[in-house]
Amino acid sequence: MQRLDTEVGHSFRVGPFTTLVRKAIEGGKEASCPKLQPMIKATFQSMQNHMASRAFSLGYKASWKILEVDQKTLDLFCNKRVMVLLRNQHGDELLLVKPPFVRMSDPKTGDRGTLIRINAAIIPKGSKVKKQPDEYGQVFMPDRLLK
Repeated sequence: MQRLDTEVGHSFRVGPFTTLVRKAIEGGKEASCPKLQPMIKATFQSMQNHMASRAFSLGYKASWKILEVDQKTLDLFCNKRVMVLLRNQHGDELLLVKPPFVRMSDPKTGDRGTLIRINAAIIPKGSKVKKQPDEYGQVFMPDRLLK
């Protein structure tokens, strides 16, 4: 099992995508979000792992492994709906969309908890902006582990 990095960084960076182009939020803050912020960071890691092969096919090699999430970003992703667009130095963009947390029961264990998901898409320079990202990262946090 991979150890989760819950350290909070000094900036927000996903691989080579370092420049914030646009952000939008709606719906107010999620309940219990401060307790779940380490899981938001873990969700970014999950998303980054899911996107690795797509990123590699677009020419992002070692730089894709860099992930830094600061406290300001964690606070931003505590909103119910979040859209962030980041850009790299070549003009490619990374679209991140966080839908509201989902309360659910794990079908395998029956544990009740919260599912956190971040959807993502790499948009090469000159391409049309996608409205729905095609990759994602998600983490399920059982309630019993939050106590």
